[in-house]
Amino acid sequence: MIELILIILGLNAFLEALLDKWGIWDYLHENGHKTPSRLIYELSQCRFCLTFWTGVLLTGIVSLISGPELQHLVIPLVIAGLRKIFER
Repeated sequence: MIELILIILGLNAFLEALLDKWGIWDYLHENGHKTPSRLIYELSQCRFCLTFWTGVLLTGIVSLISGPELQHLVIPLVIAGLRKIFER
C-alpha cells in the first residue's frame, strides 16, 4: 500500500510539473470563467482541487490496471495531504 501511494504521489507530482510547464494550469485559471459549468470554473480557481482530482484520476487508472481494491479509495486523500505538507 505504501509503495502504491508513493508511486501515485510521484506520478501526481510529475503530471503537475508537466502541466505547469506546458502552461495548462495557467490556461485553466485564465479561461475557467468562460465555461458554462460552475463546477469547472470553481475547480479552475483552486490549484489544490485540481491536484486532488488529478490524484483521483491517477488512482482510478492504477486501480483499473492493478485490480480495484477498497483500500484505493483513501489514496487520493493521503496524496492530497502529503502534497500539502510538501508545499510548506
